Amino acid sequence: MKSCCLYFCLLVFSVCHAQKKITGRVYGPSKVAPFVKITNGTTEEVSFSNVLGDFYLRANLGDSLHFESNFYEKQSVLIDREKYNASFVVQLKERNNQLEEVIITNEKSVKKFNAKEFNTDLTTMIAEDIKRNPNAYRNTANSTPILLDAVNFVGSLFKKKAKAREFINYDEFTALFTDNAFFNESLLCTTLGIPEHQHSLFFEFCEGQQIHLRYLKPENKFHLLDILVKNSQLFLKRARE
Repeated sequence: MKSCCLYFCLLVFSVCHAQKKITGRVYGPSKVAPFVKITNGTTEEVSFSNVLGDFYLRANLGDSLHFESNFYEKQSVLIDREKYNASFVVQLKERNNQLEEVIITNEKSVKKFNAKEFNTDLTTMIAEDIKRNPNAYRNTANSTPILLDAVNFVGSLFKKKAKAREFINYDEFTALFTDNAFFNESLLCTTLGIPEHQHSLFFEFCEGQQIHLRYLKPENKFHLLDILVKNSQLFLKRARE
């Protein structure tokens, strides 16, 4: 009999403390708030509100949910019995973002080629290589091998200097918003607020911000969205001035 009572108590305790899928909708001052990050402070589980502001996240009674966004002030909500048993609404306050000044220009600065400086550096590098690899500059009756070795050496210098590209470029931003189901024209115009006639200029602006290529991976799409939101705010502020 005691075993049955103990089993019943444990069953009731586990049911009372079982996690439940909490649902709700997030609003800003005047409209729904999409792509707000929601974190369960106890379990550290993370979710995001969708384009309609709706969200769901597993939580227990007494857990705190933290709501974060670049557009709104951070806010925490305690899951009481009312919120645990029914969907609820969260109203966020707008954040006053202070943005650094950036000058937008259509022209890309390109360093002019200095032939004299290039030749001087090349001569120095060849002289150093002759010291390290004298056999590569062998002297024969036919001067062709010497010339070929020199040409091959120059080619190897450029290969050594070439580095793998690390940042997303203009063409990749264009392709992203053309082919991707998540990063589409609707998100660009509505969520980021970029007018259609400024899309190309915005892509050039983002290229200049040196956003790493790793953010193009599907698992990093929300991190990329967060970065694009920040850059869109900066871009639009500069465009209005």
